[in-house]
Amino acid sequence: MAFDHSSNPAFSEKFFEHVTHSEEVMTVNGAINKSFLLTFIAFCSSTFTWKMFMEANQEASSILLGSIILTFILSLVIIFFKKTAPYLAPVYAVAEGFILGIVSAMYALAFRGSGIVLQALGITFGSLFLMLFLYKTNMIKVTEKFKSGLAIATLSIAIGYLFSFVAGLFGYQVSFASDGIVGIIASIVISIIAVLNFLLDFDTIDRGAQNQLPKYMEWYCAFGLLLTLVWVYLEILKLLGKMRKR
Repeated sequence: MAFDHSSNPAFSEKFFEHVTHSEEVMTVNGAINKSFLLTFIAFCSSTFTWKMFMEANQEASSILLGSIILTFILSLVIIFFKKTAPYLAPVYAVAEGFILGIVSAMYALAFRGSGIVLQALGITFGSLFLMLFLYKTNMIKVTEKFKSGLAIATLSIAIGYLFSFVAGLFGYQVSFASDGIVGIIASIVISIIAVLNFLLDFDTIDRGAQNQLPKYMEWYCAFGLLLTLVWVYLEILKLLGKMRKR
């Protein structure tokens, strides 16, 4: 059974090709348990940089830059060398946690007293469990057409962010990245698309277990799910920030 049209870079079809099989195979429960473990690791490391930023520690900016570079490198290594996932996925979670801690602290200070971080966390995990419920009850069926449409939408977002970044280098701000009405609507749409990607991740984990992929793929799938979880959280945080500026 093929793995088709997942917009998560860790879960696209070509990254599941040429996986060697072994006697120990992955299970859905194993992947979910490791997903919770990676999330917990990221949460713990985020508290470290959160405290640093709140205390105006000058090293926070260096840690942020280093963590961004490290997560980029680690994600590429894990995606192309999947057997490294059991060893590198926890390291990736630590580095990702460092980033999330600083970004969250920035929003907490910018919107002091609003509880924006807790609200973003609540919406993120609420969305995760809602999508899991909808997936398990087949209320939303992950069809080939659904996968293709969501993959195209996610790719369009990636291109849009790239365009926004390049435009920003020349001093221009595109409307969907602004804090105005258009920017808020764009953030809502992007957040919905990000949340829907949970369904593709669940489907991929199910397919991996059905195809009896090797045990180390539990860590790989947990890493992929963490990618989506972080994306959703950051989009929700950004959306809440824009809405509070109105």
